[in-house]
Amino acid sequence: MIKRYSIIFVVGSLILCPLSLSAKLTLLTKKLKNNDTVRVVKLDAKDKAIFAEAKEVFLRSFADAYKVYSPEQLFLTDKPDYLTSFLQAAFEDEENDFNNQKEDALFVVAFDSKNHVVGFVAFDKHSKNGETKVYIRQLAIDPAYQNKGLGRLLCIDTLQEIIEHKPAKIVVCTRKINEPAIQFYHKLSFNDATMDEVHPELPAHKYRGFMLTMN
Repeated sequence: MIKRYSIIFVVGSLILCPLSLSAKLTLLTKKLKNNDTVRVVKLDAKDKAIFAEAKEVFLRSFADAYKVYSPEQLFLTDKPDYLTSFLQAAFEDEENDFNNQKEDALFVVAFDSKNHVVGFVAFDKHSKNGETKVYIRQLAIDPAYQNKGLGRLLCIDTLQEIIEHKPAKIVVCTRKINEPAIQFYHKLSFNDATMDEVHPELPAHKYRGFMLTMN
């Protein structure tokens, strides 16, 4: 089942991570527009502490990005603590799938040259009848690294490394009120797509879908 939420988040602060990741898990190393070198790493079952830090990044960044919206705008008027409840629910699937090491779920972190976490992305990847479909579940970029090429690195370059069979359809959705996310995906050449194509279980009056074919 495709997961419930996909949104761009901004991170309020850098997180220092332990240097216990195996070199064999490194997917990419690349210099960004600010000349900092980032290392993109796929998390494994043993990386629970790092994943827990990624959750805290998610919670803080979402709270900061969505604090300007009312419960009515987020369709959460039935929840007195709407932001807290929404955040916990939004990350619940990722947490469960990571803990259970769900097949086809991929969790990737980007570290800067000082081993701070500066980006996080979660994917669902499925191949059927010769076609690969990847759903971008969550994406978080540290504000100091926005507009530096890290979003493209995590969404496009990383997928080039992990997709064995092409062409592949990359799909994502975000809330209609999330204009920064909409602009970001259009900048990456994603086309508008119906929610039936992207995630039929989510209501089209709340969410907006995008699709990119990777050859």
